[in-house]
Amino acid sequence: MMRKNILQLALVASLGAAVVACATPYTPTAENSGGFLPEYSINLMKPVPTDQDDVHAFVYKNPNFHRSDYDKLIIEEASLNQKAVESQGITTDKIADAQSVITKDLKEMLSKKVTITNKPGPRTAKLSVAITGAMLEGDGFRPRYLMPISAALQIAQHATNLQNKKPILIIETKVVDSQTNELLTTSATEIGGDKFRLQSSESGEFKKIAKTWVQDAIKYAFKNQANND
Repeated sequence: MMRKNILQLALVASLGAAVVACATPYTPTAENSGGFLPEYSINLMKPVPTDQDDVHAFVYKNPNFHRSDYDKLIIEEASLNQKAVESQGITTDKIADAQSVITKDLKEMLSKKVTITNKPGPRTAKLSVAITGAMLEGDGFRPRYLMPISAALQIAQHATNLQNKKPILIIETKVVDSQTNELLTTSATEIGGDKFRLQSSESGEFKKIAKTWVQDAIKYAFKNQANND
């Protein structure tokens, strides 16, 4: 069972209402198809079922990857697409605290399944997690405009006339072999603006739904892989 401390993730405990209350207009101006996940893995991602409205998950698994080949895991510091905005209460310290909390909670949560280490070696995989805001165009996982987390939240609350574009939050995971850097599996969980358009204006409610988002992102990352040993 996922730990309750996951509630303290960056978007929640450290950034909290300061991120949600961001009010400066933001207009995406540059196309970008991604960067954290390898392009080829995005092209090969397959949708996996979710049990939440306006939440979509996509997974790529290297056909040569077998979980039974790995019994140790390195967890890199979580990455947040959010710069400090002192005037809005989003400070460098809060962002750093958020990254630390995410990483700590991931280690505690996953240590129940695998040995956590910080040294590359045989039978050792490496996990990276990134959270960003984005604008989505069309079907499938194809974010066209990457933006700070606070900007995606703000657009979801205030933007109109977006046509076929919609603001989303993306939680991405990537697992590689710690020695060869061979890509083993990736996932992308997108939370649509329709889901948090109204909820995110209340920090208390946002904490509640953010907990579910993060838990599910980890679940989707390894969905249907338990039997692929």
